[in-house]
Amino acid sequence: MNKSPQLKDHFIEANQNYQDQMICYMAFIDDLSATYTEEAEIGEDDDDDDDDNDNEPGTRTTQAPFKDKTYQECLEMLRKLRIENESDIRCSLFVVMDERSLEDDTVVLVQAPFMGEEGEIKSVRAEFQVAYSQLMTYEMAYEGEDIEADQAAAQATEDGVLRAAAIKARRKW
Repeated sequence: MNKSPQLKDHFIEANQNYQDQMICYMAFIDDLSATYTEEAEIGEDDDDDDDDNDNEPGTRTTQAPFKDKTYQECLEMLRKLRIENESDIRCSLFVVMDERSLEDDTVVLVQAPFMGEEGEIKSVRAEFQVAYSQLMTYEMAYEGEDIEADQAAAQATEDGVLRAAAIKARRKW
């Protein structure tokens, strides 16, 4: 999928606005030859020098190295990027933006075993605004919540998407 800078910016904004996050520590990986050591920022792709549309901010499209890859293949590519390019990325938790992301502001949250550990890769489709907070929840194993609870909540919906309302109801905020 070619992700436009506007989609990336929208994703970051949605995650920062959810529960008043000040920053969203995510990198958008679209070039497997690059090294990723900083989080993505809103507007960072607007004035890219190799863009053919320099007069139109945010019109650059990106490479799509993960297109049509399984989550296992994505994990292997991320691990290779971390080791070979010395990228500062977390491979056991990642987000997949796909064609559906363009249509309904959802992404797939993926939880994978740490390198050297056995286990299955688990995933759940979630709306943009909850992606970052849920990844952090999985990372910290907050209040016994895990991706399985989110999978069950998503499966209970008509479109199979984890939404903020389901998380809020489960946590009884």
